[in-house]
Amino acid sequence: MQSTPGKPFAADRPTVSLASLTLPALCPSVLVDVAADTGFDAVGVNLLQLWRTVSADVRWFAAEIENLASALARRQLALTHGGHLLLGALDRPVTEHILAAMRQLGPRYLVLVAAPQASKADIEDDLAFVCARSDDQPMLVEFAPYTGWRGLADAVQFIDSHASLRLEPLIDVLHLVRSNSLPLLLSGGVSAVGLIQVCDAPLHAPQRDALQMEARGNRLDVGEGALPLAEIFSMLPRNVPIEVEAPCLALRNLTPRDRAERCFQHLAVFLKSQGYGVRESLS
Repeated sequence: MQSTPGKPFAADRPTVSLASLTLPALCPSVLVDVAADTGFDAVGVNLLQLWRTVSADVRWFAAEIENLASALARRQLALTHGGHLLLGALDRPVTEHILAAMRQLGPRYLVLVAAPQASKADIEDDLAFVCARSDDQPMLVEFAPYTGWRGLADAVQFIDSHASLRLEPLIDVLHLVRSNSLPLLLSGGVSAVGLIQVCDAPLHAPQRDALQMEARGNRLDVGEGALPLAEIFSMLPRNVPIEVEAPCLALRNLTPRDRAERCFQHLAVFLKSQGYGVRESLS
């Protein structure tokens, strides 16, 4: 992706994306403007949430997809992904609309998640459905303690069992630590990573039934918690895209721009400390 005027790039820095979950109240096209104004190169959006927001109205959904495509082109931002496809529990008619939108928008990845308690047969059936409609799109396999792929080992096993597909793990640092998967990463047991999602949190985990609540609303910005982020990044290739996913209800009174700026600046401090090139501040 080429830089735009006033947005200088360091030659050695990875793509930095802003996940929509960080600012869940924004429609995707507005998220693009906020991300571009605060230094991000890309966004990751939730097209399924957008579908629900427009009450499954095909015309309104198509209009919002056009708005998103226009915003991405106007601000020269990339689309990291269009959200998650829940294998084993797909609403197939809705998924048809989501995948058609993704083909129009051209995200870097599709993201796959396994539904809790889904059978292997149902997951495989839904995977075949997605693959038949995704034009060999690269896909990410995301794990979390409360999904069907509970840890990194589950994700790696799924990837290894589908060697003919273009699959890579998505590593969310919070899920990595909360699922006790960090030792597998640090042992070198992962050959490739497609995307890393970053935030921070206390090292001590909440009760198991509160893990999803923490993930969706109680994350901290990078550097404000105790997750072993330096150890995690030491195991990653320097060019792995980085996505900030840091929803924080305690900061909900900030304006969207201020919230995104805060995320970006905290990440920039950390990346500089690890020897990464970082875009100059846009403020």
